[in-house]
Amino acid sequence: METNEELQQLEITALKSIYDQDFKQPEPPKAWKVCPPRHSLTGTWEAIVPQGAARLPEFVIKVAHPDPCHAPKVFFHLRVKFPKTYPTLATPVFTVQKPIRGVPSDVETALSKLIHDEAQKLRGSEMVFQIITTAQEWISDHVQPPSEASGSLATEMTRRAIQEEQERRQKEAQEAERQSALAAQLAAQLQEKIQADAQKHLIAKEMQYKAARRRAQSDATEVPSAGDTLTESFPVEVEFRGIRF
Repeated sequence: METNEELQQLEITALKSIYDQDFKQPEPPKAWKVCPPRHSLTGTWEAIVPQGAARLPEFVIKVAHPDPCHAPKVFFHLRVKFPKTYPTLATPVFTVQKPIRGVPSDVETALSKLIHDEAQKLRGSEMVFQIITTAQEWISDHVQPPSEASGSLATEMTRRAIQEEQERRQKEAQEAERQSALAAQLAAQLQEKIQADAQKHLIAKEMQYKAARRRAQSDATEVPSAGDTLTESFPVEVEFRGIRF
């Protein structure tokens, strides 16, 4: 079974990974222990001797508004200190501290009480992540993010950017509509031309067919002319019924 110290280190590692740059661990201070003066072998008197001291795990996490748009304008810092018996028995020591932005003093007091009450509910388990999540949800419900002045430069730039983007999209939509109408018109004209050409071709074929048929009928009913009648000459004179040929 893991010890409290091991559980604390595992939780700290997870919190570092989750909050990244918003997680800060203060440098351990140098501890000095005052000792009774004593005479050294070199003949000098020693009054203070540096002495290292065991230090409880401690860190600070920046807790911001859960909405990324409001996070730069609403946040506070939460100092957390682990007692030796956390998480099995004790709860961490939570302190709301500066820098604080967008959180009024009365809200800060209510927030501190909320964190304390929530910690008591979670006693006996790792709780820092849950405490921060609860605090962010409470901020979202109870803190009104400060709004920028209507005439501020940032607001004006944002308004202009939005307006320009809307105008650009409107122009693109109009151009797309114009191109679509033009394409439809060209397609209709092409279809009409194809149909007209097909009709002309059909009429021409029909006229050729009729002309050929008339020629065939004419050739079949034509009577040869007198100049085309065949005659036969005889070498001697022929008499038929008193007529000589």
